[in-house]
Amino acid sequence: MSLGASDKRPARWRRGASKMFEHKPAEGSLRIVHFNSPRAGEAVFCSNKIKTSLYTWWNAPFKLTFEELIKAANFYFLCVSALQCVPAVSNTNGVPTTLPALLVVMGISMSLKWTEDRARHRADKAANNSLCHRRVGARIVDGVWTDVEVGDLIMVKNHEPLPADVVIVATFEPDADKP
Repeated sequence: MSLGASDKRPARWRRGASKMFEHKPAEGSLRIVHFNSPRAGEAVFCSNKIKTSLYTWWNAPFKLTFEELIKAANFYFLCVSALQCVPAVSNTNGVPTTLPALLVVMGISMSLKWTEDRARHRADKAANNSLCHRRVGARIVDGVWTDVEVGDLIMVKNHEPLPADVVIVATFEPDADKP
């Protein structure tokens, strides 16, 4: 891919741009994956577990509070509430009158985020524990998707979900008229 004269960027920016599109792997950086063999377990890969949730039960209050307080409006009202606690600079005699409204707004927002995250936890659990059929030795064994490792041969039946990172090796349609 060549970046021609129509490129309006300065020459010093264009200099390395053509090299950016070349793909030459470094010596020894190629990855060899063994399929369904004893050597399949030699390399260490990450697990097949899906985790899209953001919070756990122990870090949710801290993370959610931090995420709410970095919002400009919430931080402003927190500062106003703090200044209202100082009787010398406040006309509320040291009572933070904006704090209850801030806590209600933050509480509603935090509870909505927590509810969405719980739904993510449930969806992750359903995906991780969904049924799959993988080849172990000469047999097809039923298991869950978290058991699948790099190099495993899996069998996907008709109308079963297919993960995006699966390489299709072979297909078979018993009756081509009724897919």
